[in-house]
Amino acid sequence: MYQPSRYYNICIEYDSYYGEIGNFVSLHNQQQQFFPAINLFVSPKWEINIGAGWGATASTGHLIVKGVLEHYFNWGMPKHKPASPVL
Repeated sequence: MYQPSRYYNICIEYDSYYGEIGNFVSLHNQQQQFFPAINLFVSPKWEINIGAGWGATASTGHLIVKGVLEHYFNWGMPKHKPASPVL
């Protein structure tokens, strides 16, 4: 991954499918894809990931375009404000 700016980074993603554990598929039926991609950090809670890739095996599409919209959640407890004094 290369991050020339705090607003985006550039990376190469690899996705694959080999089959189930103990029941791998043949090399012809395996799926392996490579995606040059860019991640755009549009706000502290939102990210857009886009890329165009290609399949390296026979059972994979020759050209694949992808887009992912990501939202970050805060699963922790919300921070409480201290109680204001009562007069």
